[in-house]
Amino acid sequence: MTVFTEFQAVVFAGGYGNKMTDVTNNIPKPLLPVANVPLFWYALNTLHRNYIYDIILITNEKCDEKVREFLKNDDLPPLPGLNIEIVNPGPENDDWGTVEALRFVADRIKHDFILFSGDIVSDINLHEMLQQHRAEDSTMTVCLTETAIVSGSAPGPVVKKPPKCNSCSFCKQQ
Repeated sequence: MTVFTEFQAVVFAGGYGNKMTDVTNNIPKPLLPVANVPLFWYALNTLHRNYIYDIILITNEKCDEKVREFLKNDDLPPLPGLNIEIVNPGPENDDWGTVEALRFVADRIKHDFILFSGDIVSDINLHEMLQQHRAEDSTMTVCLTETAIVSGSAPGPVVKKPPKCNSCSFCKQQ
């Protein structure tokens, strides 16, 4: 068993479910039940199974209190050894996007980290990817897939806010 103590995880569990409003109007997306367990737990389980125990869990104002209750009251299947810091960046109208939320927790990130979506149910084994990241002393490692098990479209209309900006840039330090 390799415990990846040099890795942290940042889990985004603050999505509003804008692409599935018929379902998420009454239940925040991270709390949607899958086999009677809230969706956000599955990301934590994947990280636990991959021996990544230091986790920053980003929530939103609609689910923050309930997520804290679930984790505090042991209402979920156990994930022993996890060190979870729950962070709520602020209200939805502040328009926290991925980069802004990551910037918000930047001072809490102490070493290499895995950015993980809180709305994925997966049994992925990250061991080889993390070993390669470590061996190559990589700046960034990305896990992609050509295929995923998806059938049908999300329920409800797509309600998406326009981005604050339309550019993306990468800087290489020299």
